[in-house]
Amino acid sequence: MSFEDAKKKLEDGTATEEEKAFLIAEVEKTQQLLKNQKETIITEEKRKHTQKIWILIGIIVGSLGLIAGIVCSIIFIPSTAAARKAQVIGRGDAVVIAREYVDEITGEDATHYVVKDTDRLLHINGSLNDAVFVYRVKLRAMDGTEYIIRVDSSSCVPELSDIHHHHAY
Repeated sequence: MSFEDAKKKLEDGTATEEEKAFLIAEVEKTQQLLKNQKETIITEEKRKHTQKIWILIGIIVGSLGLIAGIVCSIIFIPSTAAARKAQVIGRGDAVVIAREYVDEITGEDATHYVVKDTDRLLHINGSLNDAVFVYRVKLRAMDGTEYIIRVDSSSCVPELSDIHHHHAY
């Protein structure tokens, strides 16, 4: 039995119960197909919309990264160049100055103190062209006392930054 024949009989009023049931089943199948197709279209539209959002987020994050890179370049390239130009001592000299300073403030010989860490920090003093490197030297005595001395690489002036007490060796 074809859909068109059963439809024509229904319109004429001559359709049997079997033909009516067939038509109802075909209409229900068609409705289900349309519903599935609509859901597929909606799902595809949501997927495309989500994809567009992720692309937009990627563009925004990339742009922010680029802007951050440009800002860092604007700040750190001239500052680092100025600090290098002003630098008169290096890491080794900073350690020697820090040991001598601890000698002065403790009255002890700090040559046997262990160098735990030495960091070089960039300090910007007002303008980007007024920058210096400052070495942060950590010296630890045998009793566990740790002295953190900051040494300006331009003026060679040491400064006690902090004292920590750790367990003795």
